Amino acid sequence: MKSTPATYLLVLSLALTMRPIIGAQIPPTTRFDWGEINRIAWPDVSIVVADGAPPNEALNTPEVMSQMRAAAERGSAPAQFNLGRAYEHGNGVLPDFEQAHAWYLEAAEKRYAAAEFSVGMDYARGVDVQQDDEEAVRWIRRAAAQGHARGQYSLGMAYALGIGTERDPRGSIPWFQRAADQGVPEAQLKFGLMSIAFSGLLGTGTGTGVGTAVASLQKAAEHGLGEAQFALGMIYMQGSPLSNPDTNFVQDFVESYKWFTICWKRTTGNLQSSCGARRFEVERKMTSDAIGDAEDRTLEWINK
Repeated sequence: MKSTPATYLLVLSLALTMRPIIGAQIPPTTRFDWGEINRIAWPDVSIVVADGAPPNEALNTPEVMSQMRAAAERGSAPAQFNLGRAYEHGNGVLPDFEQAHAWYLEAAEKRYAAAEFSVGMDYARGVDVQQDDEEAVRWIRRAAAQGHARGQYSLGMAYALGIGTERDPRGSIPWFQRAADQGVPEAQLKFGLMSIAFSGLLGTGTGTGVGTAVASLQKAAEHGLGEAQFALGMIYMQGSPLSNPDTNFVQDFVESYKWFTICWKRTTGNLQSSCGARRFEVERKMTSDAIGDAEDRTLEWINK
């Protein structure tokens, strides 16, 4: 039976959770609960990524559309891409996905990175073309190679999940890092998690780069990404059982409580429930003074 990405992630989660138990680096009595972090922090098992369009994008007037179309017909790649976006989102024209894909393809063939990414997303979603993961990854890779941040994140997901390309979780890390360096919060989260997964913390690697991984999680959490806030809460709650300073997370209930509380207050659904339950769990381990300190830090973050 062919494994699905979701099945693979479950297997990966169990494998990474068990490695510390059976690995020589960690005593048999210790256990870092990686599975819970993995379950919450990987809600998406797809290479499809939002295009990052601003929510209040200016409305294309008839004059703007006329100028855009004239430039696109003259061969301008940016105009062709923008015309494709106009058709995709119904901005100034009636939505027409066939026209959108055609104009994206015109610009993509001129190596316009944003258009290459859009063509890749069309194939990934099966929008007005036959759904084709391999073709999607081919176009996404072209965009990523030119520095397109969401293309880099999507390519990282392709490697991590084995969608449209050979599965290579370790190979996803550099692509997540490149997108993370460009400020994509989801990439900051995935880079942090994958770096930790292949570190000495879980008995899966050399133990280098964990400080950078936690810093990346911090950036994603500061951006308001609830999954990263949950992951940080878990990490600070548990600390690391390793004695190696390169892989040793300091147990800090105050920071743990802070991130769980922020996540609980700012998210919804299952993520909110998980953050609330873990917040209650860590609260029982804290003194009243520590809880007060954590509440102060939480309020400071929210006000900021």
